[in-house]
Parts: sequence; structure tokens; C-alpha cells
Amino acid sequence: MKKLALLAATALLTTTAHAGITQVFNVGALGSGPLKVENFEDGTFVSGISFTAPNGIQRMSSSSASGGVTTSGTMGLTTNMYGQAITMNFSTPASAIGLYFGNDDRCCSSGFTAYMDIFGTAGLLGTIGVAANMNDYVDQFLGFTSDQDVTRVTLRYGSGNVGLYHFIDDVTFGAAPSKIPEPTTLSMMAVALAGLGIARRKKA
Repeated sequence: MKKLALLAATALLTTTAHAGITQVFNVGALGSGPLKVENFEDGTFVSGISFTAPNGIQRMSSSSASGGVTTSGTMGLTTNMYGQAITMNFSTPASAIGLYFGNDDRCCSSGFTAYMDIFGTAGLLGTIGVAANMNDYVDQFLGFTSDQDVTRVTLRYGSGNVGLYHFIDDVTFGAAPSKIPEPTTLSMMAVALAGLGIARRKKA
């Protein structure tokens, strides 16, 4: 019985060894889709996502909030009060999410890390981060893929003590590309399953 339990545990471990959050550093690494993009160029958000902040959110031109430079168009999203994080909620769980951030102006900060807190139905799944380059442009990407369903993410500058308006653009989200098990994982699963079969035959 102990041997059966050990073999079963081995099989389970091989299927969960690669579960988790993988940070990616460009939008192409999110996969080929289907992906949706919200670029904030009009007043209507794409379906499947909503945005919130403690004191509300607003669309704003990049010339007003990020030195006039953003990844596409002329508009982005910010908050109604500086220093507040932006939360993105997904009506259908996503597993690939990325965005560009900026307004990293040296007027109000000597430097900070932009973090993305990632949540699923059971709570916090993980946190990723990128050090701001402090050029006041929306030109830095923050994103990830996940083996678990993600229901919301929160973008925050530092620990909430950065005196800058958060500013984002080109929020991209959708299902992550399917992951093919590595050969080693497949071999371990085969050995574990074969062991289970032998043990059952011996018991019979």
C-alpha cells in the first residue's frame, strides 16, 4: 500500500512540477492568442475586463501623463488620485496578461519597482515586478503567463508610497499557449504509471 501511495505521488508531482507564474518581458511571449488588447483610445473597454482604483479611474492623454510617449495612440489609463494602484478584473479567468506602464517621473520619485499582484479564486498566486527606468515614458512591459486561472491583477508602484499617478496602456490578456510536457516529465509519468500497473498485477 505504501508503494502504491509513493507511485501515485510521483505521478502527481510530475504533472504539477511546472505549475505557477512565469514572468515574460515582451508582449510576443504571451502567446499567439486568442488575446484581447485594451488601448484606451475610445471610451469603451473591450469585453472581458474592468478597471478599478480606490478613488476611481480616468482616461488621460499621454502628453499629460507620460511625456507624450506611449506604446500606441495617444491615450492611456490612470487614477483619480496619485499613488493609488489599478486593479484589473477578468469576467472570464485569464492565464496570459501583460501591459505597459509609465509616468515614472523623477519629479516625485528617485526610483521604484512596478509590481503586479496576481490573484486566482483561492487568493494571491504570485507577484512579479520590473524596476522603473524613470524616463517618464510608457515604454516598459510587465506581464506573465500562468498555469492557473487568474481572476484579477493589481498594478502598484512600490509599496503604495510612490507619489506618482499610475499610468498604463495596451493591456493584453487571454489564454496562455498550451504547454507541452517536457520529455523528462513524460518519462517520469510513464515510469510511475508502469509501476502502478505492476503493483496492481502483483496484488491480484
